[in-house]
Amino acid sequence: MKKTAFVILLAAMIFLTQATRLISQSPQPGSFPDKSAVYLQALQAMKTSNQQLIEKQQKTLLQLDDLQKDADQIRILARRS
Repeated sequence: MKKTAFVILLAAMIFLTQATRLISQSPQPGSFPDKSAVYLQALQAMKTSNQQLIEKQQKTLLQLDDLQKDADQIRILARRS
């Protein structure tokens, strides 16, 4: 048990020291102009796909609402008879 905890603690310490090095190294200004355009295109594609997904979910939600209303009507009619 102690050995496992030590290994996990050691791995976390190594990870944090590597992350600190990555954060502390600031990139040169203007060194990634091509990558920013690629990132922008990827973000725009993600935005489009997310918007399509939201529209699909809204349509599904409306269908579920209609189905719920129909089920309520059936329950009301079943009680009357």
